Amino acid sequence: MYQRISALPDNVDELANPELAALTKIWLEQKMEMEARGDAYQEFLTKLRRQWAIETGMIERLYTWDRGVTEVLIEKGIDATLIA
Repeated sequence: MYQRISALPDNVDELANPELAALTKIWLEQKMEMEARGDAYQEFLTKLRRQWAIETGMIERLYTWDRGVTEVLIEKGIDATLIA
């Protein structure tokens, strides 16, 4: 049965994980480095989107590929010359 989402507790700051702040800092540094190298950040995002799309298809059982095929598709995209 549907239940309304309750408000956050008063001690919400105590629920934060301090490791996430360090991870956020590292991610922002890596992102800035990729952006400084031209289109490295956009290439990263393209590969990440491919990975999400492939994994979503696998979860939904649209196809079953081994890890090697998945990695090639993430890296190269769908390229007819790679499909044999």
